[in-house]
Amino acid sequence: MRLHCSVRTLFLCAFAWLSSPLLSQCLTRPSLDSLPAGVGSVNGVSSHGFMFDIQNTSGTEIRITGIDQVVDLGGGSYDFEIYTRPGTWDGFESSPSGWTLVGQALGVPVNLTGSIVPIPAALNVMIAPHGIQGFYVTTRGNPTYRLRGFSGANGIKGFTTGTDGILNVVCGVGKFYAFSYTLNQMVRGGGGFSSPGRHYCWQGRVRYCQVPGFAASNTVLGAGCGGSSPPVLTATSLPRLNSNWSHTLTNVPPTAVLGVTILGFSDPGLNDLSALGMPGCGLRASLDAVTVFPVTGPTHIQSVLLPNTAALVGTSLYASAALFQNPPQNPFGAITANGLQGAIGYQ
Repeated sequence: MRLHCSVRTLFLCAFAWLSSPLLSQCLTRPSLDSLPAGVGSVNGVSSHGFMFDIQNTSGTEIRITGIDQVVDLGGGSYDFEIYTRPGTWDGFESSPSGWTLVGQALGVPVNLTGSIVPIPAALNVMIAPHGIQGFYVTTRGNPTYRLRGFSGANGIKGFTTGTDGILNVVCGVGKFYAFSYTLNQMVRGGGGFSSPGRHYCWQGRVRYCQVPGFAASNTVLGAGCGGSSPPVLTATSLPRLNSNWSHTLTNVPPTAVLGVTILGFSDPGLNDLSALGMPGCGLRASLDAVTVFPVTGPTHIQSVLLPNTAALVGTSLYASAALFQNPPQNPFGAITANGLQGAIGYQ
């Protein structure tokens, strides 16, 4: 049996074949506003920056691609920074630990006070299905050019300030640059500040797209051969990006001396290899990558690392195994396990 491509280099060999624009596309959605319209009695507030959460309420992955910000004063230029962290901002507002700077735009000109400004920083922040991502949008501490937010009767921490049925923007707090003093439970009014239990809510717009919803799955194909207890190949993990797709081969007979793991890009659909001297045996994975291993016991574990390559999502890999025996059970000298189909997904 010829070795076509090692398991280690399988995806390097296959990358060009799998890089389909259809599979890597992200479906652009209308931008989502977090603006004061409809949130009750509104008071304008300003801060160096704001922390807030974005909740993905859908069953598909979301990619945040950009943020637009309402500014407090025009006629100058702004230096923007955008940070994010997995999960909520709440409880992590006073330290940069766990936050990642994902966007920066310096010297952005702003002409009109109170205008909404697209921050020229391309983002690529993924939010898992039903996941939460914390964001911190801030200027670099210029006391004159601040960002505008809002508060009011419904402007409280945890209140949804924008929703479109896919994403929710959730009110958080204002922050002095950077990760410094927290502006919360305050509302500007009457020339000073009061504390009626309200918070500073971010005011801006979220640009995003929706990744086609491919969930990882495993399917058993056919059955093994070799008597009353044929070898069985069982998937022990789902084929997700940036993780191992693992399988365990059991019922390895004591007469087996040599094994072969098989990985392929298609299912030949062969359930009887009598023509090859293997009656009742099948082949449910194409021979794109085969690896020989010595048999050392009744089980064998195999795995393949799936790279974090979006073009793989929605495609399938196929796995199987063969065992050579001494003495052999058939003229060919080998028996096979069932096949597995692994549909590669994000989740």
